[in-house]
Amino acid sequence: MTGRIVEQGKIVDVGVSSFKDPANLAGLYIDSSSLYQTYRVDRNKVKQVCERLYQHLVEQVNKQNLGDAKFHIVTYREDSTGFSQVSTREYDNQERTYILITRDTLRSTRATVLVRFLTYGENLYLGIGTYILGKLNLCAFIRKIVLTVIIPWFAIAPLSFIPGINQLLFIVYLCIIAFSWAGLIQRILEVGDIKTALRLEFNKALDLGSFNLDDVGMFIKSTLHITVTSIQDVFEQEGLPVETLDAFVQNINVSNVNQSFTGTVGGVTGKGVVNVNPSI
Repeated sequence: MTGRIVEQGKIVDVGVSSFKDPANLAGLYIDSSSLYQTYRVDRNKVKQVCERLYQHLVEQVNKQNLGDAKFHIVTYREDSTGFSQVSTREYDNQERTYILITRDTLRSTRATVLVRFLTYGENLYLGIGTYILGKLNLCAFIRKIVLTVIIPWFAIAPLSFIPGINQLLFIVYLCIIAFSWAGLIQRILEVGDIKTALRLEFNKALDLGSFNLDDVGMFIKSTLHITVTSIQDVFEQEGLPVETLDAFVQNINVSNVNQSFTGTVGGVTGKGVVNVNPSI
């Protein structure tokens, strides 16, 4: 969809692995710090406007000092051949370019902002999603090893000496392990990094003490401000409405904002409140 911006980043062929969704790897979703809107744009210009939005945002992020945050451009290409879940029919967005901006705090909490611009006929779709991922829950990881590996082994081992059923018991034991750890295996395939996969599968409740809260809040507020003001620049040049963006920027800069979050990490659905306090 976006020629030049695609060439600047990494391309991921989704194919059969349609679970390679960046949102699935980011943690708990912060609803009130996210924005999704559509805008009517001339069909002959909409793809060019998308490209301008990507390019201008990349320029602005490169100009600004985001400290220890990391910045990536990733295009997810959905193949319509083989075992892909995409049909043979052509769609507008079989290539989806995401701008990923992440920060890992000193206390092992990761904050992520995902930005994408997509087209749908004469409509421009704007998506900004914000996520938080806590540290590894080591106790939960050890507990699962005990419950799914060690205890079944001690339960099956005495029976394995009975002729005729030892092989069957071994197969049952392997099935228990495979079924119990399928989620982690999928996470590893998604991420390609065992440490991050463990954090996603065995996620500890968010530790947002004042230090960690400040680190997360500074990153989220600063990054969203840069992102939205960059979009505003292009919208004003194209004559597109910016009222929704203005309201979102004002919301970002309000102190003591209670940010509700929802999401699923490691098969556990989280829902609650993250208080992102510091105003910038």
